[in-house]
Amino acid sequence: MCSLQSLINKNLHTIMKILLLILGLVTAANASATELLTLANEKIKVTVAPEQGGELSGFEVKLGEDFHQLLYRANDYKKQKGWRGKSLFLWPATGPTKKTHQLANKYAPGHYTVQGKNYAMPFHGFAGKKAWQVVSQNEKTIKLRLESDDNTRKYYPFDFELFITYTLLENGVALFHEVKSSEKNTSAMPFSIGNHATFKAPLINGSKLDDFKFSTTCNKQMEYDQNNMPTGTTINTSFNGINLFNQLPERNAIPLTDCQKDKKLSLIDPSGLTITVAQHSSQTPSMPYVEYNLWASQDLGFISPEPWIGAKNSLNSGIGLISLESNGHWTWTVTITAED
Repeated sequence: MCSLQSLINKNLHTIMKILLLILGLVTAANASATELLTLANEKIKVTVAPEQGGELSGFEVKLGEDFHQLLYRANDYKKQKGWRGKSLFLWPATGPTKKTHQLANKYAPGHYTVQGKNYAMPFHGFAGKKAWQVVSQNEKTIKLRLESDDNTRKYYPFDFELFITYTLLENGVALFHEVKSSEKNTSAMPFSIGNHATFKAPLINGSKLDDFKFSTTCNKQMEYDQNNMPTGTTINTSFNGINLFNQLPERNAIPLTDCQKDKKLSLIDPSGLTITVAQHSSQTPSMPYVEYNLWASQDLGFISPEPWIGAKNSLNSGIGLISLESNGHWTWTVTITAED
């Protein structure tokens, strides 16, 4: 029955791709390599890559007569050195998952324990590296789905369904995430979640980098130990309010927390364009946890707000960890909006 259902789903997906190409809702030039689905209005163009972790692969804003691509390395899936850009989806881990003796090798898969058994977990989890199924698409929304299978159970011994629904807004896009824990699970399903959306710095070509700014509503940041792992305590942050981009350390993330009710981080381009990332969820872990893992590079010209609900090594430490009971349902919404 399972193999028959999989065959039906595969054929339906193929038929949907053909129909979307005919309707112009798939970027045809990329269809043979990486399938890109498109949502657009007079001000905003959004592209989504189901086969590349279901991620937001492009975000364009119209200024004057022209659209400007704001994501770093948008829609580009050629192999290349350095940070991949775009907006990698992070789940069920944010950052590394390491036992103490594994901390020396930063990006190698580490391990965590569930019911006495050790499991490997890739850096930032596995969901952003899987192909997602297209559930539906119309002129305003794209809905994607990922479910547990034999491969995911090698890393994560739980049955689940994940959904991401992209909704085109008048001035941006909303990413509505749903996490569903199967009734088959015999214990609570633990996870952290995040989005590695990475924007160009500055946002608009020709803008002066020295005048590029960002602002946050966050009062504190997580304190890290000698192994660069969270201690479970916080310190005051100097990055509350408006700051110059060049004040950020080079590729050394700032784990912001206590971001108040608004939970916003804005990018302020000298051109007058402001991009605001905001988030809210149906349930949060006990504080503290990382709400924005702000990461940037002046050398390479990018800034990644990284909205998170989680922390590095949460599957081992329990810091920033959400636990979803059997047959549970959890939601998280991230919005990206533009103002000029």
